[in-house]
This record gives sequence, structure tokens and C-alpha cells, in this order.
Amino acid sequence: MSRFREKWEKYGPRLGIIAIAAFALISTIVIALRIQEEVRQNSFSVYAALAEERRAEMAENEHLQQQADAALETTVESAAGETIAGETTDGAEQLIYATPSGKRYHNNPQCPGKNSAPITWDDVQRRGLTPCKKCVK
Repeated sequence: MSRFREKWEKYGPRLGIIAIAAFALISTIVIALRIQEEVRQNSFSVYAALAEERRAEMAENEHLQQQADAALETTVESAAGETIAGETTDGAEQLIYATPSGKRYHNNPQCPGKNSAPITWDDVQRRGLTPCKKCVK
């Protein structure tokens, strides 16, 4: 037993210091891992919040686009209902057409191209359109 006691007296204090150093190192690692996990969770929370905000923004934009499409369709339908344009020389009413950016009005819907839409005489006067030389006689 005396041999064990000798070694204990010789190495015991060193073992205590090594144990304390090991405990401090392990504690530091555990704290660093906890901080890293907290940062990861916070980053994910921020990312999830941004993704949810983006989804809500996209849903709102889609809703606004649907409203705009419905309003445009209603406007086109109501404009189509107002397509009393002018009178021909024989007294019959005739439709007139124009493109949204055109400078002339037309009697033939194919003359201005694919974007032609029926318009009223009020629109012709308001936009200052002139008659087409090909289809308006």
C-alpha cells in the first residue's frame, strides 16, 4: 500500500488540475454547442418568418391581380354593350374599332389588327382619332 500512497501523493495534485481543466474544456464545448444551436434556431425562425411574409405578399398580389382582371373583364363587357358607333349613309348604325394606342378609328375590325376593340364616338372624340383611309369612306 505504501507504493500506492507514494504515487498518489506524487501525482494526485496533478490529476486534480487535469480533471479541472478537462471539466472546463467540456463545459466550454457544451456552451458553444448550445449557442450554435440557438443561433441556428433563431436563423430558422427569421427565415420562416420571411418565407411566410413572402407567401402572404404573393397571395395579396394574386388577389389584386384577380380583382384587376375581373374589373378589366367587366369594363370590356360594358364597352362591348356600348358599341353603338355611328351611322352609315343609309341610316343604319355601324360599329367602329380602334387599338388602345392607335391614332385612327376603323369600320373593319380586322383593319387595325388583333388588338382592336369596339369603341364609342365619345372615345373617338376624346382621343382625337382620325378616320382610317382604307376602311372608312
